Amino acid sequence: MHITFPGRILLNKTLSDQSADRGGDSSSGGKNKTQEPCVRPAITQFPEPLMDKAARQKGGLVIHIFTAVYMFMGLAIVCDDYFVPALDKLAEGE
Repeated sequence: MHITFPGRILLNKTLSDQSADRGGDSSSGGKNKTQEPCVRPAITQFPEPLMDKAARQKGGLVIHIFTAVYMFMGLAIVCDDYFVPALDKLAEGE
């Protein structure tokens, strides 16, 4: 059973399927169905990792953990120095 919704295009359709659904002709007369999806997979939108798999296996995880802890400490310092005093001022109503 195939459910369709008027005015909606399913993401797994190909470009030529969409053209045929809309009543238009593709450049090859509608008979050449490409296998290229109309929407890129989401995995292609992520950036490439800075370290390859071998570097991560040989200690790269330690660098990631150190960086995360360093950033968390920096965030804590900034919040203590700026955010908490700003909240105190707001709470006092000054």
